[in-house]
Amino acid sequence: MIKVLFVSYPHIGQNLGGMQIQIAKTADQLEKAGIDVVYFDPWKSKLSDVDVVHIFSLHPSIYEFAEIVKAKSKPLIVSSVLNLQDRSLATLSMQVQISKRCRGVFSSIKQSYGIARLADYLIALTDKEKEIIKKAFSISPEKIRVIPNGIDKKFLNATPTLFLEKYGKRDFVLCVGKIEPRKNQLKLIEACKKGNWPLVLIGPANTQHPGYYLECKEKAKESDVLFIDAINNDDPLLASAYSSAKLFALVSESEVFPISVLEASAAGTRIILTERTAMGEVLGNLITYTKPNTTNIYQSIKREWIEEKNFNLKEKITEKFSWESIGAEIIDVYRQVL
Repeated sequence: MIKVLFVSYPHIGQNLGGMQIQIAKTADQLEKAGIDVVYFDPWKSKLSDVDVVHIFSLHPSIYEFAEIVKAKSKPLIVSSVLNLQDRSLATLSMQVQISKRCRGVFSSIKQSYGIARLADYLIALTDKEKEIIKKAFSISPEKIRVIPNGIDKKFLNATPTLFLEKYGKRDFVLCVGKIEPRKNQLKLIEACKKGNWPLVLIGPANTQHPGYYLECKEKAKESDVLFIDAINNDDPLLASAYSSAKLFALVSESEVFPISVLEASAAGTRIILTERTAMGEVLGNLITYTKPNTTNIYQSIKREWIEEKNFNLKEKITEKFSWESIGAEIIDVYRQVL
């Protein structure tokens, strides 16, 4: 039996989000397939006890640990989950080169670069992410495998009943995610307020941006906006919320491969997604893309509001994104480095 150590940045457990769900669902699927998954504990975990180390994220705080892993001659797999935020590939590449030449400049970029270079194999969520890793970090494409996130089957069979019973709402714009500037809920509130569309926001306030949450609450006054704190991914109420929604809108300043989009798609809910993502290569013209400003968000919602459920999208999601096939691909990567 392969024993794998899962590692991520130190504060990974403090806020529930897409990364945590990705890690948990990956672990569940690997364990079903007979892999022994151990979550890193800085007080107890010993590299001598595991066969493979799998790091999630290129967060600079993980760099020294990655160095230790390689010093101990352990195979290292890295799921990069690379979000450029507002940087272009050219900017990132330039920052990498500067960090290598100028001590102390762009040091966090240099550490992320170091993690990527130490990896025996990298896992990217999309072809675009693979291209970024290859070019910005000078990684051979043979060392990068594209393996997307998956979709839990419970979202395929969701009904509006639970959400309707608890909140009495149906046919609204839905957004699921931490309330923070990157997720851009403020502009979504402005767009829905302008169009008089009901809006449901599910997710906690990001504790690093408490003022942003208060700004969103203030902007939502005298509007049909419902704030709901985080709903656990395993809670059937979340699947019911997706099924109850008329539209799902994720209008972030940047995204990598948001699991929430897959979950909403599985319910057949129409999607409005930021253009600053690589999911277009996967979902193509089955969803609507928008610039993350109030005017474009408003126009996108207005166009989509009159449409019916998108069952072509649901069918595509069902075929392409099963955790079973994703787990099998990850196991294949482990076997290649052992």
